[in-house]
Amino acid sequence: MKLADHEYDLEVVALMQDLSESFSASSSGKKDLRRPIHFPPAGTYLLNGIRYHSRPEAACGFLIEKYIPAFSLEFGKTFQVPIGVGSGGDLQTVDFRFGDLFIEYHPPRVHGHREKRKGRAQREPRELQRLRGVLRRRGLSREMKDRTYARIRAYLTRRYFEKRMNVLSESPVVGDFSLVVLGSPEELYRHLLVPHAERRLPKLRTFTEEFTALLKKVVDLREG
Repeated sequence: MKLADHEYDLEVVALMQDLSESFSASSSGKKDLRRPIHFPPAGTYLLNGIRYHSRPEAACGFLIEKYIPAFSLEFGKTFQVPIGVGSGGDLQTVDFRFGDLFIEYHPPRVHGHREKRKGRAQREPRELQRLRGVLRRRGLSREMKDRTYARIRAYLTRRYFEKRMNVLSESPVVGDFSLVVLGSPEELYRHLLVPHAERRLPKLRTFTEEFTALLKKVVDLREG
């Protein structure tokens, strides 16, 4: 199956192009500069007629719409929402938007990897290295291992939250806002659905089972 380059409508493309040109002009002092925008490709994971970029994102979007009736998945408006254009021309987006609340579903990579930036490997922060070192100790108790995993998750989530807050704060198309970063089905349930759901929620265990079942229903279009 051939996938479209991206799914953004002409209005969004025009707005982002204006932002890109404004950024280029302010950076160089020149006018009428046209810089191509790198739109993310259309998602390759399909659920209920909507394309996503990962299976967990698909399950997350489906369940937000199911349990918050006031929320409706609209590409470019409440889902994969454009918030600006980066210095390299990449379109900047947020996973979901509900009113002034921006929602990112971003499970932290507890088992780390080195990030590459401009061709150079960037080492992880010292605190994160220290915590990963704890996990490599022999004879580590289950309690200590669980506590260390929890600290790594919290650390990575906090860093990601701060990074996304900076992007949103600098966005020329975002006014007042709040942000929630969700890293698991449990956090989706507790931190988003419990405060905002307008219908009765199932028990947490039932909800996580529903999330897992949805992951299996997602179709990978690359395999078609």
